[in-house]
Amino acid sequence: MKRKAAVIAMTATLIGASLAGGAFASTPDAATDAPRQMNCRKHGHDFMAKWAKALDLTADQQSRIKALVEAERQSTAPLHKQLAEGRKDLRQALQPATFNEAAARSLLASQAGVRADLVIAHAKLRQQIFALLTPAQQQEAAKLRDLMGGPERGHHRRGGW
Repeated sequence: MKRKAAVIAMTATLIGASLAGGAFASTPDAATDAPRQMNCRKHGHDFMAKWAKALDLTADQQSRIKALVEAERQSTAPLHKQLAEGRKDLRQALQPATFNEAAARSLLASQAGVRADLVIAHAKLRQQIFALLTPAQQQEAAKLRDLMGGPERGHHRRGGW
């Protein structure tokens, strides 16, 4: 049962991540507050296209997944903004000249809560995406996940897809 849950999570994560390629592109970088460039397509990785082809997703499935991802992106935007602001405050609290342990711990605790909310939102998205797959697609996704190195490696392993 745990393996099946891991397969579901990985499949939905990869599909969601591929669709949301630019979702985090405007999230400020922790060190510079400059926008991060995490769009996989920019680097020649279009995971949605690969997964759509590998799982033989219908046009309807793809459009429904895109709509789910966009809705999740919009609903979690305030949380991402909150994390970005928290990182800025945390950097200030951790400066050697103005270090404040109590403030840093408080900021870290609040960020942990926001991160937990994001994880839950993402898990819900994965569940919704998985529900759109046929049983055959779910099985194929499990096979692909195993070929990619399992849940501990994800889609960021060396050697491409």
